[in-house]
Amino acid sequence: MHILIVDDHPIVRHGLAQLLRSRPGIGSCSEAHSIESALAEHARRKPDAIVLDLSLGEESGLDLLRTLRGNEDTTPVFVLSMFEESAHAERVQRAGAQGFMMKATPPDEVAEAVERVARGERVFNANTSDSSGSGGCDDGSTAPSGVGALTEREIAVLRLLGEGLTSAQIAGLQFRSVKTIDAHRESIKRKLGLRTATELVRYATLWRERH
Repeated sequence: MHILIVDDHPIVRHGLAQLLRSRPGIGSCSEAHSIESALAEHARRKPDAIVLDLSLGEESGLDLLRTLRGNEDTTPVFVLSMFEESAHAERVQRAGAQGFMMKATPPDEVAEAVERVARGERVFNANTSDSSGSGGCDDGSTAPSGVGALTEREIAVLRLLGEGLTSAQIAGLQFRSVKTIDAHRESIKRKLGLRTATELVRYATLWRERH
């Protein structure tokens, strides 16, 4: 069994590869840091499964997933992310993933989940509804709305706004400029139909309490 690991942090890729290679059922792993390198490695190695991070620098792992599914590729994809499952699991299901776990999950559980996904099983929290039915991809026929229309970075900003952080504080945490965070805020307001900064913070606070 060969696993392709797609993550923009080398230490995460190497550590995960070492973990997976220790499993009797996994013979080898290859690594990629971007959508372009992942597609090239996928074409070269034809992996049995892909372990995918949602955040690939300035790119989104969901874009890679949608590209694969758009090309009618059925390679099982297991998303391993720093983002909370409650905010993202349904989105990755709609895009065509077969599993989701947070990076804070114990290593042995992650390795077991990767093997299960590679065998054709689905690994999601029991509380996560399967909005995609059989797990097919989101073909874009219905445009997402509300929080579902936000990117991973926008959801991360929304969550931090809900915790009471300012743009400057968020910029410091995410190693981004204040200008970039303010641009995310404007995009979030537009997608959520909000008009003012006060409405945005109120929405973020209520959303954070529910998630």
